[in-house]
Amino acid sequence: MKNKELYKIYDRNYREFFSNTFAIKELLETFVNVDLVKYIDFNSIEIINKSFILDSNKEKESDIIYKIKLKEQYSDISLYIVILLEFQSSVDKKMLYRMIEYTLLLYKELEKTNKKLPPVFPIVLYTGSKKWNVPNDLNQIVKGNELLKDYGLKFKYFLLDVNKYTKEQLQEIGNIISTLFLAEIIEAENIQELGNQIDKLIENENNKENIKQLIKFILNIYKKDEEIDYNKLQEDLNSKFRSGSMLVENVLKFEKKARMKGFKEGIEGKIEGIEIEGESN
Repeated sequence: MKNKELYKIYDRNYREFFSNTFAIKELLETFVNVDLVKYIDFNSIEIINKSFILDSNKEKESDIIYKIKLKEQYSDISLYIVILLEFQSSVDKKMLYRMIEYTLLLYKELEKTNKKLPPVFPIVLYTGSKKWNVPNDLNQIVKGNELLKDYGLKFKYFLLDVNKYTKEQLQEIGNIISTLFLAEIIEAENIQELGNQIDKLIENENNKENIKQLIKFILNIYKKDEEIDYNKLQEDLNSKFRSGSMLVENVLKFEKKARMKGFKEGIEGKIEGIEIEGESN
């Protein structure tokens, strides 16, 4: 087994989860603190069935592209949002160059159908356990770039580093995406706190279907897939590939503990409880 099995787990489940409109809406509104978010028409979200990840990187990252209309004074503009999911534990020092290359490939594709190119907002969602310590702005690596003023190249991607948040911060936010991120960083001895957070969501969230999507996502990641050799995956995580997100690393720890069985049964029961509640209303 190589990284492709880890990629398969994340690519399938993250793509499915973030194909839900509520997921990208909550992600942007909660964790992406930029002005353009207030101009987004979330009723117009369209997922673009394209990928511009190079073959050499397909075993350590995944991408999702959204086309979203803007509103108010920008109502004649469609925005493209690229979310690059980086799930290797080590930090890629060439990420800035790769995001520039990715954006250019997307623009080449958009040029075929657009007289004037639309804006592209690149986001890197990093779920690894190592500290992100590489530049995300071209100005940080081009010495004297400011001397060129308007003629200097400019590029910056938005970094969403899950590792920067503490479990207390995510619990305080208390929405579906923050609970997803909590599942990424939670340690084995604190696994019950994740279950408690899901309970709070069930009590406070009006749209129970969204909670079911979250629980199913966590179960899909935590379950033992018959196609996945978890013992070998553990070896791979410690091998030269050194890849895997905090969530997958923690799942491997959880699977060795008896309490994990109870946790999985518990959140499976939460899905059943939501369905019964829906039927009774």
